[in-house]
Amino acid sequence: MRQAPENEAIGLGAIAGGLVEVYSTFGLILAIVLPFVGIVLLARSFAEAHRARGIFSVVCICWSALLLAIPAWTIWMVWDKQLLR
Repeated sequence: MRQAPENEAIGLGAIAGGLVEVYSTFGLILAIVLPFVGIVLLARSFAEAHRARGIFSVVCICWSALLLAIPAWTIWMVWDKQLLR
């Protein structure tokens, strides 16, 4: 199998690294934004006549709050460690 020249291999590695950075940043943003949007939409869907839907909404809101609390706790721990230096 023929190998790529060294300068092409370095260029492809830089492109791949840039794509990974963009996708990971986009994923982190979505991991924070989507649970928040879910909480807002589920909170607006409460209805007195639909008890089962209300219970399901409360469970989903609590789950989304947990998904928001995990990155918030992680960011707080990292920031707290940096302030102690």
